[in-house]
Amino acid sequence: MTLVHGSGLQDPNDGYFSNVVKLPQVDVGGSSIVSYLRQMRFLLASRSWIRRNYQDFDVMFTPASNILTLVPSMSAVRLGIPVVGRVAAAGTELYDNGKGRAMMRWSSRRASLISKLSRIVAISRQIEERLHLLGVPAEKIVYFPNSVDCLRFRPADRDEKAGARRRFGIPADARIVIVSVGAVTRRKGQHLLVQALSRLPTDVHLLLVGPVREAEYGSLLSSSSNANGVADRVHRCGHIEDIQEAYFASDVFVLPSTDEGMPNAMVEAMSAGLACVGTRISGISELLDEGRGVIVERDSSAIAESISEYLDDPQLMKRHADSGRIYITANQNSETAAKKFYDLLLEVSDR
Repeated sequence: MTLVHGSGLQDPNDGYFSNVVKLPQVDVGGSSIVSYLRQMRFLLASRSWIRRNYQDFDVMFTPASNILTLVPSMSAVRLGIPVVGRVAAAGTELYDNGKGRAMMRWSSRRASLISKLSRIVAISRQIEERLHLLGVPAEKIVYFPNSVDCLRFRPADRDEKAGARRRFGIPADARIVIVSVGAVTRRKGQHLLVQALSRLPTDVHLLLVGPVREAEYGSLLSSSSNANGVADRVHRCGHIEDIQEAYFASDVFVLPSTDEGMPNAMVEAMSAGLACVGTRISGISELLDEGRGVIVERDSSAIAESISEYLDDPQLMKRHADSGRIYITANQNSETAAKKFYDLLLEVSDR
């Protein structure tokens, strides 16, 4: 199994692969023109690499359906390599957001490319329905939600919770700790959590985990924490490898995102026994359906109100946490999912 990529963010995954090929990087910042030129360089390098090496492989998998994955995918298709693709974000990959995309019929053009793949993985029901609507052949669409290691991401015992809170500098007497895990970007909406925190009692704390991908937005979070008088209750730790520790320290996971496919972090949080709050978008809606959490408007007051309900009714928080854990272990356990995905790769490679 070979990983071919152009992103420094993939470096921690190197150990999972028998071989790693690093192409020119695309995610190292710069102006829009510089970014465009880096993408073109990556695409040319990927096409050249595939042409030289395609005979060594039985199947290709791409984790998203954006320009950086679809172009290499088409190179593989033309050379006769089966390709399993995946739609990772509903909004940016399948909808015509903005006048420019609408005029160019962006989503329809992308769907025509997706239809050339051997299979396309839909990680949420909304994505599955959208692919059908865009005309992707039904026999090529596979519903396959994100999965998680339910042994690693499990509820913490009392000592584990206390130790994790000490690690992140959270007071032992904090009544509720809210956690949000993900890259610090405007799309994820961490600023709304800071604003919501200012509406909540002083024994409620916020733990933000994830690298800053938008420097200006990261600075905004810091100034907002100070302006709202909650800087001492906002704990930021950047990227960490042992991410389960963040869930151990927390009680409620909140993700006020504008676009997801199915957020891995929420799947992890549910498996870890946290009550979850999120916006009504792809993936989140089905995860929190049927009393497994709270779906809110993307608004700080709505988020604060949902946390207040948990403060007033701890049993409600426990019911949501328990039902979420049960659902994930039954439906999205990685141990079962890995076997199913391997069978899918075998099927398309015809081996």
